[in-house]
Amino acid sequence: MRTILYNFLLLIIMICLNACTKDIDLPIPETTPKLVMNGLMEPDSIFILNLSSSVSAKSGNLPTYVNDATVQIYENGTLLKTLKYRKNLFLNPWSTPIEGNYLDSSFTIIPGHNYEVKAIKSGFADVTATINMPLPLICDTIAVKEVVLSIPGGFGGSQTNPGKSVQFKITDQDPSTKNYFLLRVRQFDSSFAGRINTGIGTNDLSLQDLNGLQGTTESADVLYLNDDLFSNGQFLGEIHFVVYDKSGWGSFAGDIYYLEVLAISKEYYLYLQSVDSYNNSNGNPFAEPAQIVSNVNNGYGMLACQVMKRFRLPK
Repeated sequence: MRTILYNFLLLIIMICLNACTKDIDLPIPETTPKLVMNGLMEPDSIFILNLSSSVSAKSGNLPTYVNDATVQIYENGTLLKTLKYRKNLFLNPWSTPIEGNYLDSSFTIIPGHNYEVKAIKSGFADVTATINMPLPLICDTIAVKEVVLSIPGGFGGSQTNPGKSVQFKITDQDPSTKNYFLLRVRQFDSSFAGRINTGIGTNDLSLQDLNGLQGTTESADVLYLNDDLFSNGQFLGEIHFVVYDKSGWGSFAGDIYYLEVLAISKEYYLYLQSVDSYNNSNGNPFAEPAQIVSNVNNGYGMLACQVMKRFRLPK
């Protein structure tokens, strides 16, 4: 009898709660479409700029690529090139859109120079973005040694795996300005035929604090660094990563590992961190909303730049 009464009361409560709901239409204003400009400048690489148009969140439409704009590049204030639209560009299907790409392979990006990109398209406001290319990196690996690392395991425990520890040194090329860096280890697998990031940790407390790592066992795909952590114009640091047994991980265990040190623009540094914050907060109703950083005037997107030095690590 008590069970029947309990179920009856529960049914009444559910009906009442359902009757108290009300659909509310939020007044989302229409927005004027703007140009979206994205590109990454790097010495000794062909610069590709992708151009698309924004859409209103209310429309439900997908962004459209812009294939008939005028795209100009200025170097230190002087017109350098007008980029040409390249139809059906197919470089990397995982990261490069096929449409909306502009490029010109006849010029070279020079470290230390200032670049401005301007896109002009009828019906849209002109958009511009400016970057300062970092100077060439002065860095080197000091020591690479095999270590045993403790990493988080199942049910709150931990497990040990073989790994590598890399000590490195970066020298500040331009102490008069604040400089920004990115550290990552990439593994190349001959059967996978590509490079993928591997998680890296560090024993350096200041680097842990900057990247929000809780101790030496926690890792991230990349580590951020700026010259606030430098001493006497240099940063002496350490990173470590797990080397997985290929027999246990199939094609995703790396045959060859590289340490990549990148000097990047401030805007790119802040943009990457904002993307990380967005990904970490996505789906969490209690997380603070993350705004993606843009450096495009009158539009959206990111014009970024980097200078990279790569070290192949011994097996």
